[in-house]
Amino acid sequence: MAADAERGPWRAVLPAILAAGAMCVAWRIVTLAMAEFYAESEPLRALEWRADHPRALLNLAEQRLIQGRLDEAAALARRSLAADPLDGRGYRVLGNVAGLRHDSTQQQAMIDLAVQHAPRDVPARAWAAQLALGRKDAAAAVRHFDRMLRVAPKQQPVVFPILMGLASIPEARPALVSTLATRPPWRAEFLRDAAAGLPNSNDVSALFGNLRADGGLSADESADYLGRLVKDRLWDQAFIAWAGGLSAQRLANLTAPMNGGFEDPSPASGPFDWLITHRPGVDAAVTVLPDGSGHALRLEFQGQRSEFRDVRQLLLLPEGQGYRLQWRSRFDGLDTARGLRWTLTCADGPAGQILATPPTAGTSPWRSYSAEFDVPAGCPAQWLVLELDARIAAETLARGTVWFDDVHVVSPGGP
Repeated sequence: MAADAERGPWRAVLPAILAAGAMCVAWRIVTLAMAEFYAESEPLRALEWRADHPRALLNLAEQRLIQGRLDEAAALARRSLAADPLDGRGYRVLGNVAGLRHDSTQQQAMIDLAVQHAPRDVPARAWAAQLALGRKDAAAAVRHFDRMLRVAPKQQPVVFPILMGLASIPEARPALVSTLATRPPWRAEFLRDAAAGLPNSNDVSALFGNLRADGGLSADESADYLGRLVKDRLWDQAFIAWAGGLSAQRLANLTAPMNGGFEDPSPASGPFDWLITHRPGVDAAVTVLPDGSGHALRLEFQGQRSEFRDVRQLLLLPEGQGYRLQWRSRFDGLDTARGLRWTLTCADGPAGQILATPPTAGTSPWRSYSAEFDVPAGCPAQWLVLELDARIAAETLARGTVWFDDVHVVSPGGP
Protein backbone atom coordinates (compact mmCIF):
# COMPACT_ATOMS: atom_id res chain seq x y z
CA MET A 1 0.00 0.00 0.00
CA ALA A 2 2.84 2.35 0.84
CA ALA A 3 4.41 1.66 -2.55
CA ASP A 4 1.18 2.42 -4.29
CA ALA A 5 0.95 5.61 -2.34
CA GLU A 6 4.44 6.61 -3.46
CA ARG A 7 3.68 5.86 -7.12
CA GLY A 8 0.42 7.70 -7.02
CA PRO A 9 1.84 11.18 -7.67
CA TRP A 10 4.04 9.89 -10.51
CA ARG A 11 1.08 8.28 -12.18
CA ALA A 12 -0.61 11.61 -12.19
CA VAL A 13 2.46 13.47 -13.56
CA LEU A 14 3.67 10.87 -16.10
CA PRO A 15 1.13 11.65 -18.84
CA ALA A 16 2.09 15.30 -18.67
CA ILE A 17 5.79 14.44 -18.91
CA LEU A 18 5.18 12.19 -21.92
CA ALA A 19 3.04 14.83 -23.59
CA ALA A 20 5.73 17.44 -23.06
CA GLY A 21 8.35 15.10 -24.48
CA ALA A 22 6.19 14.41 -27.52
CA MET A 23 5.72 18.13 -28.03
CA CYS A 24 9.50 18.65 -27.90
CA VAL A 25 10.08 15.94 -30.49
CA ALA A 26 7.33 17.34 -32.68
CA TRP A 27 8.77 20.84 -32.37
CA ARG A 28 12.23 19.61 -33.37
CA ILE A 29 10.71 17.92 -36.41
CA VAL A 30 8.87 21.11 -37.34
CA THR A 31 11.92 23.32 -36.92
CA LEU A 32 14.10 20.92 -38.90
CA ALA A 33 11.53 20.72 -41.68
CA MET A 34 11.19 24.50 -41.88
CA ALA A 35 14.97 24.95 -41.83
CA GLU A 36 15.30 22.40 -44.63
CA PHE A 37 12.61 24.20 -46.62
CA TYR A 38 14.31 27.60 -46.44
CA ALA A 39 17.97 26.45 -46.40
CA GLU A 40 18.57 27.07 -50.11
CA SER A 41 16.33 30.02 -50.90
CA GLU A 42 16.34 31.97 -47.62
CA PRO A 43 19.16 30.72 -45.38
CA LEU A 44 18.68 33.54 -42.86
CA ARG A 45 15.08 32.55 -42.37
CA ALA A 46 16.12 28.89 -42.08
CA LEU A 47 18.51 29.81 -39.28
CA GLU A 48 15.66 31.48 -37.40
CA TRP A 49 14.09 28.05 -37.23
CA ARG A 50 17.29 26.19 -36.50
CA ALA A 51 20.44 28.15 -35.69
CA ASP A 52 22.81 25.25 -36.34
CA HIS A 53 21.41 24.04 -39.68
CA PRO A 54 24.64 23.22 -41.59
CA ARG A 55 23.35 23.74 -45.13
CA ALA A 56 21.74 27.06 -44.29
CA LEU A 57 24.97 28.19 -42.63
CA LEU A 58 26.95 27.13 -45.69
CA ASN A 59 24.63 28.87 -48.16
CA LEU A 60 24.67 32.05 -46.11
CA ALA A 61 28.48 31.83 -45.94
CA GLU A 62 28.62 31.64 -49.74
CA GLN A 63 26.31 34.66 -50.01
CA ARG A 64 28.51 36.66 -47.68
CA LEU A 65 31.57 35.59 -49.69
CA ILE A 66 30.03 36.92 -52.90
CA GLN A 67 29.17 40.15 -51.10
CA GLY A 68 32.78 40.51 -49.99
CA ARG A 69 31.93 40.21 -46.30
CA LEU A 70 34.86 37.90 -45.68
CA ASP A 71 34.86 37.83 -41.87
CA GLU A 72 31.18 36.86 -41.77
CA ALA A 73 31.71 34.27 -44.51
CA ALA A 74 34.57 32.65 -42.61
CA ALA A 75 32.63 32.61 -39.33
CA LEU A 76 29.58 31.05 -40.95
CA ALA A 77 31.73 28.45 -42.72
CA ARG A 78 33.29 27.45 -39.41
CA ARG A 79 29.83 27.14 -37.84
CA SER A 80 28.70 24.92 -40.73
CA LEU A 81 31.76 22.69 -40.23
CA ALA A 82 31.07 22.49 -36.50
CA ALA A 83 27.48 21.45 -37.24
CA ASP A 84 28.52 18.89 -39.89
CA PRO A 85 32.26 18.10 -39.86
CA LEU A 86 31.85 15.56 -42.72
CA ASP A 87 30.67 18.19 -45.23
CA GLY A 88 33.86 19.66 -46.60
CA ARG A 89 32.24 22.49 -48.54
CA GLY A 90 32.86 24.79 -45.60
CA TYR A 91 36.58 24.32 -46.18
CA ARG A 92 36.06 25.50 -49.76
CA VAL A 93 34.52 28.76 -48.49
CA LEU A 94 37.44 29.19 -46.10
CA GLY A 95 39.81 28.55 -48.99
CA ASN A 96 38.08 31.20 -51.08
CA VAL A 97 38.32 33.67 -48.20
CA ALA A 98 42.04 32.93 -47.87
CA GLY A 99 42.50 33.41 -51.61
CA LEU A 100 40.80 36.80 -51.54
CA ARG A 101 43.14 37.71 -48.70
CA HIS A 102 46.12 36.60 -50.81
CA ASP A 103 47.06 33.84 -48.37
CA SER A 104 48.00 31.19 -50.91
CA THR A 105 49.29 28.72 -48.31
CA GLN A 106 46.05 28.77 -46.33
CA GLN A 107 44.01 28.72 -49.52
CA GLN A 108 45.77 25.57 -50.75
CA ALA A 109 45.38 23.87 -47.34
CA MET A 110 41.64 24.61 -47.17
CA ILE A 111 40.96 23.55 -50.77
CA ASP A 112 42.84 20.30 -50.16
CA LEU A 113 40.60 19.66 -47.15
CA ALA A 114 37.52 20.55 -49.20
CA VAL A 115 38.39 18.00 -51.88
CA GLN A 116 39.23 15.40 -49.26
CA HIS A 117 35.94 15.80 -47.35
CA ALA A 118 33.67 16.69 -50.31
CA PRO A 119 35.14 14.84 -53.31
CA ARG A 120 31.98 15.34 -55.40
CA ASP A 121 31.80 19.10 -54.86
CA VAL A 122 32.31 20.57 -58.33
CA PRO A 123 33.37 24.09 -57.19
CA ALA A 124 35.98 22.57 -54.86
CA ARG A 125 37.35 20.47 -57.72
CA ALA A 126 37.41 23.52 -60.00
CA TRP A 127 39.38 25.51 -57.42
CA ALA A 128 41.75 22.61 -56.82
CA ALA A 129 42.38 22.30 -60.58
CA GLN A 130 42.92 26.06 -60.90
CA LEU A 131 45.46 26.07 -58.09
CA ALA A 132 47.24 23.09 -59.65
CA LEU A 133 47.44 24.93 -62.97
CA GLY A 134 48.83 27.96 -61.17
CA ARG A 135 51.74 25.90 -59.88
CA LYS A 136 52.10 24.13 -63.27
CA ASP A 137 51.14 20.74 -61.86
CA ALA A 138 49.40 19.33 -64.92
CA ALA A 139 48.97 15.86 -63.42
CA ALA A 140 47.05 17.20 -60.42
CA ALA A 141 44.96 19.53 -62.59
CA VAL A 142 43.95 16.73 -64.95
CA ARG A 143 43.14 14.47 -62.01
CA HIS A 144 40.77 17.08 -60.56
CA PHE A 145 39.20 17.78 -63.95
CA ASP A 146 38.67 14.05 -64.45
CA ARG A 147 36.78 13.74 -61.16
CA MET A 148 34.85 16.89 -61.97
CA LEU A 149 33.72 15.56 -65.36
CA ARG A 150 32.72 12.21 -63.90
CA VAL A 151 30.44 13.95 -61.39
CA ALA A 152 29.19 16.73 -63.68
CA PRO A 153 29.38 15.85 -67.41
CA LYS A 154 27.60 19.12 -68.21
CA GLN A 155 30.87 20.88 -67.37
CA GLN A 156 32.45 19.56 -70.58
CA PRO A 157 32.06 22.86 -72.51
CA VAL A 158 33.98 24.62 -69.71
CA VAL A 159 36.63 21.97 -69.04
CA PHE A 160 37.39 20.66 -72.54
CA PRO A 161 38.99 23.92 -73.81
CA ILE A 162 41.31 23.88 -70.78
CA LEU A 163 42.28 20.26 -71.46
CA MET A 164 42.90 21.12 -75.12
CA GLY A 165 45.20 23.87 -73.92
CA LEU A 166 47.14 21.25 -71.93
CA ALA A 167 47.25 19.02 -75.01
CA SER A 168 49.05 21.88 -76.79
CA ILE A 169 51.80 22.06 -74.15
CA PRO A 170 54.42 19.31 -74.64
CA GLU A 171 55.29 19.25 -70.93
CA ALA A 172 51.64 18.89 -69.88
CA ARG A 173 50.48 16.48 -72.59
CA PRO A 174 51.76 13.25 -70.91
CA ALA A 175 49.53 13.85 -67.88
CA LEU A 176 46.49 14.21 -70.12
CA VAL A 177 47.42 11.14 -72.17
CA SER A 178 47.93 9.12 -68.99
CA THR A 179 44.41 9.93 -67.79
CA LEU A 180 42.83 9.40 -71.21
CA ALA A 181 44.53 6.00 -71.46
CA THR A 182 42.41 4.85 -68.50
CA ARG A 183 39.36 5.44 -70.75
CA PRO A 184 37.34 7.81 -68.56
CA PRO A 185 33.68 8.19 -69.56
CA TRP A 186 34.34 11.58 -71.18
CA ARG A 187 37.20 10.35 -73.41
CA ALA A 188 35.24 9.86 -76.66
CA GLU A 189 33.62 13.30 -76.51
CA PHE A 190 36.89 15.01 -75.67
CA LEU A 191 38.86 13.34 -78.46
CA ARG A 192 36.17 14.22 -80.97
CA ASP A 193 36.33 17.86 -79.89
CA ALA A 194 40.14 17.81 -79.80
CA ALA A 195 40.40 16.37 -83.31
CA ALA A 196 38.22 19.17 -84.63
CA GLY A 197 39.24 22.01 -82.33
CA LEU A 198 42.97 21.86 -81.59
CA PRO A 199 44.47 24.72 -83.63
CA ASN A 200 47.74 22.95 -84.48
CA SER A 201 47.72 19.69 -86.46
CA ASN A 202 51.02 18.69 -84.86
CA ASP A 203 49.37 18.75 -81.44
CA VAL A 204 46.56 16.57 -82.80
CA SER A 205 49.12 14.07 -84.10
CA ALA A 206 51.05 14.10 -80.83
CA LEU A 207 47.92 13.54 -78.72
CA PHE A 208 46.43 10.76 -80.84
CA GLY A 209 49.80 9.19 -81.61
CA ASN A 210 50.66 8.92 -77.92
CA LEU A 211 47.23 7.46 -77.17
CA ARG A 212 47.62 4.90 -79.95
CA ALA A 213 50.92 3.83 -78.39
CA ASP A 214 49.34 3.72 -74.92
CA GLY A 215 46.41 1.36 -75.34
CA GLY A 216 45.25 2.11 -78.87
CA LEU A 217 42.40 4.07 -80.46
CA SER A 218 38.85 2.98 -81.14
CA ALA A 219 37.60 2.95 -84.73
CA ASP A 220 35.68 6.20 -84.16
CA GLU A 221 38.66 7.89 -82.50
CA SER A 222 40.95 6.87 -85.35
CA ALA A 223 38.39 8.16 -87.87
CA ASP A 224 38.24 11.53 -86.08
CA TYR A 225 42.04 11.74 -86.09
CA LEU A 226 42.47 10.82 -89.74
CA GLY A 227 39.58 13.07 -90.71
CA ARG A 228 41.39 16.05 -89.19
CA LEU A 229 44.62 15.26 -91.05
CA VAL A 230 42.73 14.87 -94.31
CA LYS A 231 40.87 18.13 -93.69
CA ASP A 232 44.22 19.86 -93.21
CA ARG A 233 45.47 18.19 -96.42
CA LEU A 234 48.32 16.48 -94.65
CA TRP A 235 48.14 13.55 -97.03
CA ASP A 236 51.40 11.77 -96.22
CA GLN A 237 50.97 12.27 -92.50
CA ALA A 238 47.42 10.92 -92.73
CA PHE A 239 48.58 7.86 -94.66
CA ILE A 240 51.34 7.10 -92.16
CA ALA A 241 48.89 7.48 -89.27
CA TRP A 242 46.38 5.22 -91.03
CA ALA A 243 48.98 2.58 -91.87
CA GLY A 244 50.20 2.65 -88.27
CA GLY A 245 46.89 1.14 -87.20
CA LEU A 246 46.93 -1.75 -89.69
CA SER A 247 47.74 -5.35 -88.94
CA ALA A 248 50.95 -6.83 -90.35
CA GLN A 249 48.89 -8.84 -92.83
CA ARG A 250 47.11 -5.78 -94.20
CA LEU A 251 50.37 -3.83 -94.36
CA ALA A 252 51.81 -6.59 -96.51
CA ASN A 253 48.90 -6.26 -98.95
CA LEU A 254 48.77 -2.53 -99.62
CA THR A 255 47.23 -1.83 -103.02
CA ALA A 256 45.64 1.06 -104.86
CA PRO A 257 42.81 1.11 -104.08
CA MET A 258 43.11 -0.78 -100.80
CA ASN A 259 41.06 -3.99 -100.63
CA GLY A 260 40.16 -3.66 -104.30
CA GLY A 261 38.96 -7.26 -104.36
CA PHE A 262 36.65 -6.64 -101.36
CA GLU A 263 37.94 -9.82 -99.72
CA ASP A 264 38.27 -8.12 -96.35
CA PRO A 265 34.66 -7.41 -95.29
CA SER A 266 35.69 -5.65 -92.05
CA PRO A 267 34.57 -2.03 -91.51
CA ALA A 268 36.62 0.74 -93.07
CA SER A 269 39.72 1.69 -91.11
CA GLY A 270 39.98 5.18 -92.55
CA PRO A 271 39.89 7.22 -95.76
CA PHE A 272 42.51 5.00 -97.43
CA ASP A 273 40.04 2.12 -97.20
CA TRP A 274 36.57 1.85 -98.74
CA LEU A 275 34.23 4.39 -97.15
CA ILE A 276 30.65 3.28 -97.70
CA THR A 277 27.97 5.74 -96.64
CA HIS A 278 24.47 4.43 -95.99
CA ARG A 279 21.48 6.42 -97.21
CA PRO A 280 17.74 5.69 -97.64
CA GLY A 281 16.86 3.93 -100.88
CA VAL A 282 20.24 2.27 -101.43
CA ASP A 283 21.66 -0.85 -99.80
CA ALA A 284 25.45 -0.79 -100.27
CA ALA A 285 27.63 -3.44 -98.61
CA VAL A 286 30.50 -5.85 -99.11
CA THR A 287 28.96 -9.32 -99.23
CA VAL A 288 29.56 -12.92 -100.33
CA LEU A 289 29.16 -13.60 -104.06
CA PRO A 290 26.13 -15.74 -104.99
CA ASP A 291 28.40 -18.61 -106.10
CA GLY A 292 30.40 -18.45 -102.87
CA SER A 293 33.66 -17.74 -104.68
CA GLY A 294 34.57 -14.68 -102.60
CA HIS A 295 33.33 -11.22 -101.71
CA ALA A 296 32.26 -8.24 -103.81
CA LEU A 297 30.58 -4.88 -103.46
CA ARG A 298 26.81 -5.17 -103.90
CA LEU A 299 24.55 -2.18 -104.55
CA GLU A 300 20.77 -2.48 -104.47
CA PHE A 301 18.80 0.56 -105.61
CA GLN A 302 15.22 0.47 -104.30
CA GLY A 303 13.39 2.77 -106.69
CA GLN A 304 13.95 6.02 -104.83
CA ARG A 305 15.70 9.21 -105.80
CA SER A 306 19.25 9.11 -104.50
CA GLU A 307 22.25 11.34 -105.19
CA PHE A 308 24.45 8.30 -104.80
CA ARG A 309 28.15 9.08 -104.35
CA ASP A 310 28.61 6.82 -101.40
CA VAL A 311 31.49 4.44 -102.19
CA ARG A 312 34.83 6.21 -102.09
CA GLN A 313 38.50 5.87 -101.22
CA LEU A 314 41.40 8.30 -100.96
CA LEU A 315 44.44 7.47 -103.13
CA LEU A 316 47.98 8.85 -103.14
CA LEU A 317 49.05 8.19 -106.70
CA PRO A 318 52.36 9.89 -107.61
CA GLU A 319 51.93 12.99 -109.74
CA GLY A 320 52.98 13.35 -113.35
CA GLN A 321 52.33 9.72 -114.32
CA GLY A 322 49.74 7.80 -116.34
CA TYR A 323 47.58 5.00 -114.91
CA ARG A 324 44.79 2.62 -115.79
CA LEU A 325 41.73 1.97 -113.63
CA GLN A 326 40.35 -1.53 -114.14
CA TRP A 327 37.42 -3.34 -112.57
CA ARG A 328 34.78 -6.02 -113.07
CA SER A 329 31.03 -5.50 -112.70
CA ARG A 330 27.69 -7.24 -113.18
CA PHE A 331 24.37 -5.41 -113.72
CA ASP A 332 21.07 -7.02 -112.79
CA GLY A 333 18.41 -4.76 -114.22
CA LEU A 334 19.70 -1.36 -113.16
CA ASP A 335 16.97 1.00 -114.35
CA THR A 336 18.12 4.62 -114.22
CA ALA A 337 18.40 7.58 -116.56
CA ARG A 338 22.17 7.47 -117.13
CA GLY A 339 23.97 4.85 -115.03
CA LEU A 340 26.83 4.23 -112.60
CA ARG A 341 30.36 5.48 -113.20
CA TRP A 342 33.74 5.85 -111.52
CA THR A 343 35.23 9.31 -111.08
CA LEU A 344 38.69 10.34 -109.91
CA THR A 345 39.06 13.88 -108.59
CA CYS A 346 42.09 15.68 -107.19
CA ALA A 347 41.62 16.21 -103.46
CA ASP A 348 44.01 19.17 -103.58
CA GLY A 349 45.08 21.68 -106.18
CA PRO A 350 43.27 23.22 -109.18
CA ALA A 351 43.10 20.16 -111.48
CA GLY A 352 39.64 18.97 -110.38
CA GLN A 353 38.23 15.83 -111.99
CA ILE A 354 40.77 13.77 -113.92
CA LEU A 355 38.64 10.73 -114.82
CA ALA A 356 34.97 9.97 -115.43
CA THR A 357 34.17 6.55 -116.89
CA PRO A 358 31.20 6.09 -119.24
CA PRO A 359 28.03 5.50 -117.17
CA THR A 360 26.57 1.98 -117.34
CA ALA A 361 23.06 0.66 -116.64
CA GLY A 362 20.76 -2.18 -117.70
CA THR A 363 21.62 -5.87 -117.45
CA SER A 364 24.94 -7.51 -118.23
CA PRO A 365 26.97 -10.49 -116.95
CA TRP A 366 30.34 -10.11 -115.27
CA ARG A 367 32.57 -8.04 -117.55
CA SER A 368 35.98 -6.44 -117.25
CA TYR A 369 36.43 -2.71 -117.86
CA SER A 370 39.32 -0.27 -117.87
CA ALA A 371 39.98 3.44 -118.32
CA GLU A 372 43.26 5.32 -118.60
CA PHE A 373 44.05 8.63 -116.96
CA ASP A 374 46.93 10.91 -115.97
CA VAL A 375 47.64 12.42 -112.57
CA PRO A 376 48.82 15.99 -113.23
CA ALA A 377 51.34 17.93 -111.18
CA GLY A 378 49.80 19.60 -108.14
CA CYS A 379 47.48 16.64 -107.46
CA PRO A 380 49.11 14.80 -104.52
CA ALA A 381 45.91 13.00 -103.44
CA GLN A 382 42.85 11.78 -105.30
CA TRP A 383 39.31 10.66 -104.40
CA LEU A 384 38.11 7.57 -106.26
CA VAL A 385 34.29 7.62 -106.16
CA LEU A 386 31.57 5.30 -107.45
CA GLU A 387 28.56 7.45 -108.24
CA LEU A 388 25.21 7.57 -109.98
CA ASP A 389 25.66 9.89 -112.95
CA ALA A 390 22.90 12.49 -112.76
CA ARG A 391 22.67 16.07 -114.01
CA ILE A 392 19.21 16.84 -112.61
CA ALA A 393 17.14 15.47 -109.74
CA ALA A 394 14.94 13.35 -112.03
CA GLU A 395 18.01 11.38 -113.12
CA THR A 396 18.72 10.24 -109.55
CA LEU A 397 15.84 7.72 -109.60
CA ALA A 398 17.23 4.17 -109.76
CA ARG A 399 16.12 0.56 -109.29
CA GLY A 400 18.11 -2.66 -109.64
CA THR A 401 21.20 -4.48 -108.39
CA VAL A 402 24.86 -4.08 -109.34
CA TRP A 403 28.03 -5.93 -108.29
CA PHE A 404 31.63 -4.62 -108.43
CA ASP A 405 34.86 -6.54 -107.87
CA ASP A 406 38.62 -6.51 -108.57
CA VAL A 407 39.04 -2.71 -108.65
CA HIS A 408 42.69 -1.83 -109.25
CA VAL A 409 44.84 1.06 -110.43
CA VAL A 410 47.88 -0.06 -112.42
CA SER A 411 50.56 1.57 -114.52
CA PRO A 412 49.85 1.43 -118.28
CA GLY A 413 52.46 -1.25 -118.70
CA GLY A 414 50.97 -3.35 -115.89
CA PRO A 415 48.69 -6.40 -116.26
